Amino acid sequence: MVEGEPQIIKTIDLGDSYMFLNPPTKNSLYATYFVDQFNGYFVGQNGTILRFTDENNVVHDPFRYSEEYRDPPFSIASPKNRSTRTQIQVYNMPVENLNDLDVVLYDKFGTEVGIKRSKAKQYTDEIRMKIVTTELDMGTYFYSVKVNSKTMVNGKIIIGSYDQLTSK
Repeated sequence: MVEGEPQIIKTIDLGDSYMFLNPPTKNSLYATYFVDQFNGYFVGQNGTILRFTDENNVVHDPFRYSEEYRDPPFSIASPKNRSTRTQIQVYNMPVENLNDLDVVLYDKFGTEVGIKRSKAKQYTDEIRMKIVTTELDMGTYFYSVKVNSKTMVNGKIIIGSYDQLTSK
């Protein structure tokens, strides 16, 4: 359950970012078995069995969008300015008003962490936001990118990694 709704969480980069797939059921799902990276099964409450097929390793839900098909939103977080800031790039998430966009950061226990962030900038194929990370302790943090308080994409940030400390 995520924000009171049953969800399947999918990652294609070992959990650096992940997306929510809205399952076609309100029943809780208990277990999963994947025969390969494109085909799997979920079992759950009241005998629920769902088959997941993803031939191109992207989520395809033609009923979710009113316009032409779009890939699901995903994000990448990377250190900037010698780890004083982290840039979060979000792809496949068109937003009409950048003021409707928010980033929420959580520690490893799920507690919200207050952050400072610069204004979001929208480019042709992505949205970029920078958050200040100098006051954060070393460790793993999780973020949610929200539009009008609805979570659209999630990811994780590792503060204090070798890559972060040596980035330019």
